Amino acid sequence: MKSKKQCYLLLRKKLKVPVYIALIIYMTLLFYVTLLTKNDYVYGEAINLDLFRTIILMWNSGNQMLLLKNVLGNLILFFPLGCILPLLFRWANHFISSVLYGFLASLLIETMQYTIGNRVFDVDDLVLNTAGTVLGWMCFKVCFGVVYLVLRRR
Repeated sequence: MKSKKQCYLLLRKKLKVPVYIALIIYMTLLFYVTLLTKNDYVYGEAINLDLFRTIILMWNSGNQMLLLKNVLGNLILFFPLGCILPLLFRWANHFISSVLYGFLASLLIETMQYTIGNRVFDVDDLVLNTAGTVLGWMCFKVCFGVVYLVLRRR
């Protein structure tokens, strides 16, 4: 019977190449979607540092589809990061490390959107993107737990 740590290291080793390829594809799509596509739905000012301001503005607009697209879109956008990181880097197996990396990646994108993308820097996006990373990390942990239970029985 293998320990959880041995199982995790074996999984990382076996999936290293496909996961690196997935990371490259994901990062390419992430930068394309966040920096190169046109955003027709700009709510508020060029910089929003008031927590939940954009979400409240969208809620008050009555356009529930816009609100859903913004909230779910930002969560889904960073979900893969929370799944991919622990498969590539041992430090990302820890909750705080994954949250911090998700936040920093989101901060980089928001800063780039404002400075070179002529788009909005929104603190709400930071929160939602970080939450998406956390959800991805949690999904990874659940899936890894299932894989571990299956491998342990062998």
